[in-house]
Amino acid sequence: MVRGLSEIARDAEKVWRARESLDGATDAIHLREAWESFLEAFRKGMYRLIKVGSKHTASKPWANRLKNEFTKNDQGLIFLREARNATEYGLEPSADYQHASVDIPGFGQLGGSVDFGLDGAVIIDNGDVRAFGSNARIQLENGVIKSLSGIPHGGAVQNPAEISLRDIQSETKNETFKVPTRLAGQELRESSPQEIAHVAAIFFNTKFIELQELLKK
Repeated sequence: MVRGLSEIARDAEKVWRARESLDGATDAIHLREAWESFLEAFRKGMYRLIKVGSKHTASKPWANRLKNEFTKNDQGLIFLREARNATEYGLEPSADYQHASVDIPGFGQLGGSVDFGLDGAVIIDNGDVRAFGSNARIQLENGVIKSLSGIPHGGAVQNPAEISLRDIQSETKNETFKVPTRLAGQELRESSPQEIAHVAAIFFNTKFIELQELLKK
């Protein structure tokens, strides 16, 4: 086997696992961990693809094109690279994270960390909440319902954790990298981290297959 391909195969597995973790995360803590793991795995994998490809005559032109896509030409790939740099070197998160929460109208006694919504509903991030004069009770962990009793159907509404991308401000390059609307030549419908990770993971696997085919020649 060509030197480096086994490491790229490991990178591909890490990219896919991080993408799956991002889809399955239910709270902001795990959303952040999954997104930052994806950024790191994707960056490492891309650099390794380019490095291995550039060492062989059959794949060197291909590697040069991939390097240009990653560093100059593709807004989505460039954003992923800069988001990873911001994650490692920046002084604040490279994305905005919102914890899961639960809306419960009409509760009288509250426990935990609680806010009141504009419509008077109670918005809970963490805690153990009971209602006066009833056996109603709800327990939450990181804003996610863990147990629920005595509350009518529809009385408790689970709000999922969310992650929103933000434009990346690069101080070293004195440039702003906007949240992409395209990635790997494909138009993005939502530009959500989940969609971007899905498209990027497929792109990475496709490029790995291309490299392997070139190195067979």
